[in-house]
Amino acid sequence: MSTYFAESYFTTNNSRLFNISINGAVVRADLDVYATAPGKNVALILLFTEVVPVAGHITIAFTKVKQNPFVNAISVVGEVTCPSVTPSVSASASPSASAVPAVSPCVNGRSPDSFSLNVAGPALPASGFGADNTKYIKGSAGFVSVSNAAVQVAPGATNADVYLTERYTTERELTYHIPVPEGNYTVTTYHAESYFNTNASRVFNIVINGEVVKADLDVHATAGGKDIALVQDFINIPSVNGSISISFTKVTENPFVNGVKISGPGADTLAVGSGCPATAPVRDPKPLCLC
Repeated sequence: MSTYFAESYFTTNNSRLFNISINGAVVRADLDVYATAPGKNVALILLFTEVVPVAGHITIAFTKVKQNPFVNAISVVGEVTCPSVTPSVSASASPSASAVPAVSPCVNGRSPDSFSLNVAGPALPASGFGADNTKYIKGSAGFVSVSNAAVQVAPGATNADVYLTERYTTERELTYHIPVPEGNYTVTTYHAESYFNTNASRVFNIVINGEVVKADLDVHATAGGKDIALVQDFINIPSVNGSISISFTKVTENPFVNGVKISGPGADTLAVGSGCPATAPVRDPKPLCLC
């Protein structure tokens, strides 16, 4: 479940505070949107995982601490069971012809021998990235940021939409454990600096399976500026106990990532984007539900 905010009235920290409760339990106390975003008219998205419906619904409450609580939007995403789809036969068609209902497949992030995850964002049909699946996050899920900037990507690239959202953490690290079969893989990370305008403002390490594969990454400096895509490949990464662990650890300011891709034989068999059936094979010819 995600809640969306942007402080449009107050211009200082500690001017408006409120709690967020889900099903009667406080999940975020003393939220100050201005301080957390930070600033006026800056988007803030908060994600709450493993929320269980009670008596068929989810109760979300925003309770006053100081000044009026508010919210801009709410989204709820979860695992679904796709209905069975029975092909129908058109009355006007020949006896040997059948019409299959137009049902779009889930964009589950799977393509032959690869899995792509739009970190912090929805499924991306144009580029094939699956929706962020927070069950693969180990520890704190951090925060989500949304950017409307036009990110500069490499000529011919079709994945500019993956840079519209990012997940970052104010804690020491942000970690994804993505399930893959035994074997060696290429791990690709996608970044675009959307906040800082100078080199050395944000620096972090990338750690895979406990080993630092990129130390002191400065996305702004490496990409060549703000809102410029940076794609990094790390090869010959083994699966360890059925998954690959990818961490972004703080050096200066908050580490972040926009997208992750794992490529190699079998990478498309276990992991799946949020909202799509985990058992749906990538090359299944049967229609699946729209997620």
